[in-house]
Amino acid sequence: MHWVETDYILPGLSRKMKISKERQSMKISGIGATDIGRKRPLNEDYFVCDNEKNIYLIADGMGGVAGGKLASKMAVEVFLAKIQPLLQDEEVTLPFELNANNGYIPSILKYAIEEANSAVYQYGFHDPSKKGMGTTFTAVIPYEEKLYVGHIGDTRLYRVRSGKIVQLSEDHTLVQQLVKEGHITPKEARHHPQKNVITRSLGPNPRVKIDILCEQLITGDIYVLCSDGLYEMVEEEDFFSELLSLEGNDFKSNCKKLINLANEGGGKDNITLVLFRVEE
Repeated sequence: MHWVETDYILPGLSRKMKISKERQSMKISGIGATDIGRKRPLNEDYFVCDNEKNIYLIADGMGGVAGGKLASKMAVEVFLAKIQPLLQDEEVTLPFELNANNGYIPSILKYAIEEANSAVYQYGFHDPSKKGMGTTFTAVIPYEEKLYVGHIGDTRLYRVRSGKIVQLSEDHTLVQQLVKEGHITPKEARHHPQKNVITRSLGPNPRVKIDILCEQLITGDIYVLCSDGLYEMVEEEDFFSELLSLEGNDFKSNCKKLINLANEGGGKDNITLVLFRVEE
């Protein structure tokens, strides 16, 4: 896998492009679920699990009841409105000039997320009661045998392949930064008093840095998107054990069990997950 930095502007390149309607050669199937948990007054998470359009995402709103729910919903709606025409139309005119060194999907993924960020920021800027509202945002697009991810915040993306689990996303949190700098261990981070401090999110600022991930899809791969309301509430051993049990399963029972485990662990936050598999 590799991380891709994208830059749109390169004068002279045509914005008119033709893309193949038969772009998806691997079948993807998945399901998503969300639960309010046991402590929050409402659910501020928003998810998409679209097997037809091959778009999977989770947005976990922040800013309290006044802004968190609105931020996540607005971010998802603007993102979908911007990216779907660029994915579905046979001939598209890009709203930006594509850099010759960047791929099509990374570029439109970054563009759509930045548009979502601008919309949420502008709303908060003009409404003092919602100033600073924001959301985590992790969007996944399988396209032509590759998986593309746009990621901001601490929603996590895991891959289960041949009995091994890999966390593909990096948490944009204070404790993750402390781990990277060697100040604390991953085990200490799990119980650190500031473990919920987010260092990067969509909406509070006019511009946002986006992690773009690209990796090869392999038949049988299973991907797990989940909000911190799930992985923070389930013991790591139980969480990984349940992820490994996804192989060969239909996902429905796993979704229910993971949500139940999170609620049994305290249910302190909204609980959201999206599971999908690369089929034959």
